[in-house]
Amino acid sequence: MFLWVLPYGVFLWVAQYALAADQFIVKMKPQNALMADDIFAWHYTQMRYRTVRVLAAGQFSLANGSLDELQAHPLVEYVERDFEVFAVPTHIVVCDRPGWHIKRVDADTLWKIGLYGDGVTVAILDTGVDASHRALQGRVLPGYNSVDGSNQSDDDSGHGTHVAGTIVGRDIGIAPHARILPIKFLDKNGVGTAARAIDAMYFAIKHHVSIINNSWGSGTSSQALLEMLTMAKNHGILVFSAAGNTGSSNDTSPVYPANASFAVAATSIEDTMLPSSNYGDSVHLAAPGEAIYSSVLHQKYAAMTGTSMATPIVSGIAALLISAHAPLGKLGAILKAGSEMRLLPVASQGRVNASSALRVFSLLP
Repeated sequence: MFLWVLPYGVFLWVAQYALAADQFIVKMKPQNALMADDIFAWHYTQMRYRTVRVLAAGQFSLANGSLDELQAHPLVEYVERDFEVFAVPTHIVVCDRPGWHIKRVDADTLWKIGLYGDGVTVAILDTGVDASHRALQGRVLPGYNSVDGSNQSDDDSGHGTHVAGTIVGRDIGIAPHARILPIKFLDKNGVGTAARAIDAMYFAIKHHVSIINNSWGSGTSSQALLEMLTMAKNHGILVFSAAGNTGSSNDTSPVYPANASFAVAATSIEDTMLPSSNYGDSVHLAAPGEAIYSSVLHQKYAAMTGTSMATPIVSGIAALLISAHAPLGKLGAILKAGSEMRLLPVASQGRVNASSALRVFSLLP
């Protein structure tokens, strides 16, 4: 059995860290937080878990214990089953209008007055980012790999690199002077676990990012993940999440983390709702999500469609507004109030518009 140890402030998260049938996330009681590996090992020895040896940073091989013992132990607040999460499915399409979405959302209007996202860091929780891509060079910070606990955040899928290009890519990004903190928690197939997502999100919080972009999701909820989203909010971080691509209502079929953060739907080139996009009052705003041209692996570019592509457009516009000193605590409301009305089936009924959002901000008392 493998347990993953995540030191979150005054408590610890523990999760079995493997894509297997039996995986668990454990929250330790705050007053009993254990910050030293040897203390952690000692307490679990008292539970008849035997620490065989430390395998890697935070990873232990344990034996001779039971889940019931773990749940009943006085140090433990709760135990929940881990589960898989997935990059929101996208598909590559033909695009004869590269960059159409930049003008559609008026991002270039903000560029004309010197707003490019300077000083803003966006964490991308995804399949990693190819920092060597010519569109991204100089815009990607050293990152983290929640899959293996290393600092190797290279992309082996292309999904995360496309998201990064949509935000900061040279000639293709909404906020070309912002910076990306790449956090890989999804594998090359776009599959991860809630435990990895929690680990990834905590890394972003520790590094004081302004925005977290989640182009992934699951129909399963997690108390641990919800608490981590609350922690991000309490640290003043904006969390934007893809609503999903099943063409269903998130009000009746929730998607996480979208239903617990600022959820983004996708619109078409014709400025209508994409049929595949999720919708509902629990989805805050829509953004272009059809044929979004951006960077992919091997120094190439491709157009992709989906809410995975719409979400980084909103993250990019948020970065532009933050560089204009818009207040983080009010930015979600500013984006909604400044949306371009399209009578879409989302809470704002509108599609994001950078210049309108800037106008709303300028009118704040």
